[in-house]
Parts: sequence; structure tokens; C-alpha cells
Amino acid sequence: MKLKGHFKTLIAELEGPELTEELSRKFGKDLHACPRLTTIMRRSQPKYGAIHTDGPSKVMTMLST
Repeated sequence: MKLKGHFKTLIAELEGPELTEELSRKFGKDLHACPRLTTIMRRSQPKYGAIHTDGPSKVMTMLST
């Protein structure tokens, strides 16, 4: 998917150093070295936001509606 306009700006902010710094401070864990995966879904179901364990390598999940 080719990002453009305001949506591209939003994704850049979500993946940027400022948010990483704020989340690191808030949760007391240095997240700067952690890789990012941004998934964009047109539609989702309520069950997608249920608390679950993905595996030991996943540090944090952030969902937005």
C-alpha cells in the first residue's frame, strides 16, 4: 500500500521517535531498539482487541479505532 497525505503523516508519527520516547517513559521500558509492525485494516472485529499473548518477542501492542 502506498501511503500519502495525512494518512502518511499519521503513520510516520506513530512510528517516529517522539512516540517511542513517550511510550518508553510511560511504561518504564526502553522501546527504541524494538522493531515496529504497523498493520492497517479497513475493518476489524471486536475480538481483535482482546487481551492475548502473542509470544515472548512481542513487547507491546497498541490498537486504535
